[in-house]
Amino acid sequence: MNEQPTDDRIDRALEGLLSPHDLDAFKADVIRDPELRAAYVERVWLHSTLRAERESLLDLLAEHSDGRASVPASPDLTEEEW
Repeated sequence: MNEQPTDDRIDRALEGLLSPHDLDAFKADVIRDPELRAAYVERVWLHSTLRAERESLLDLLAEHSDGRASVPASPDLTEEEW
């Protein structure tokens, strides 16, 4: 994966959480900054791919479980949170 600058506005924009003023400022920054633009394009691609594949991912999880997903050990999430 490329080392792109992280900007929480990318995620907030994708989720529709930016105010109209902040969204306009973010759009101007994306146009002006090639690194931010590259990070935005990558994140939009990932976001849209995950949304498009969510049904097949749920089906895949259901195939390989008895109603509960098999979750690898993670210090941050419990199986119920996953």
